[in-house]
Amino acid sequence: MQEELDLSGIGRFVAMTPNDEINSLAALELADVFGRAEVYQLAPETLDAARHSQIPQHLRARLLFDESVTNTYLRARIAQGAVIKRTGLTEDFTYDYFREMYGESAKILFIIRETGELDICTSESAVQPQPGQTVIALVDPELSSDPNNIREEES
Repeated sequence: MQEELDLSGIGRFVAMTPNDEINSLAALELADVFGRAEVYQLAPETLDAARHSQIPQHLRARLLFDESVTNTYLRARIAQGAVIKRTGLTEDFTYDYFREMYGESAKILFIIRETGELDICTSESAVQPQPGQTVIALVDPELSSDPNNIREEES
């Protein structure tokens, strides 16, 4: 498969199909191309933590976002109206304020550093965005359209 694809200029692989087996197989196949540290997949629908930890690291991809974020979870949240929102953090609009505004239901997906580099949030990463960075998050619909929220940048 990979012999037929031009992957030059692509530095990461993200598997997000509704099929857990396809995600796992694609991640395994492409780990040599991108390096294991740059291969990600959604958490399987039935993540058995004990079984997952028994799978050798070289046979699994990094889990995207957190272990509760499966394809079904994303589809359900979006069907309920959740949106993906880009929010720039400042000294005034801090990550703590973001959490206060959007609550724990907001799922941080990506962080864009001041340099423009994209960090993909994973189940093992401790997310603590800083002023000057931009947060890409899945947020509930009633919170994303707050007319008093003038410090937000929508995408």
